[in-house]
Amino acid sequence: MSKRMGRGRGISQVSRIDLLKAKHQVRYPWDTWFGEVEQWKTVVLQKGIHFVCKVLGMRSNVLQAAERYGIRVSIQTTDDTISISKGV
Repeated sequence: MSKRMGRGRGISQVSRIDLLKAKHQVRYPWDTWFGEVEQWKTVVLQKGIHFVCKVLGMRSNVLQAAERYGIRVSIQTTDDTISISKGV
């Protein structure tokens, strides 16, 4: 007796877990960028070179990553760049 495969059931548990892990892999070199910020350097990220999402989405990513790393940052954005500097 065969069960009818429902939507999404064609993926095994192992590959489903692999897909979830792939979503949470580090995409950006936060260690490098925040290391420079900690030395009071300003890091300028440009859309299309350093990231491909929307500028406001990347701004959110930077703020969340900074919180995970336990550092304060100041962010300034333009239409296609994000400047990250050490917050006070």
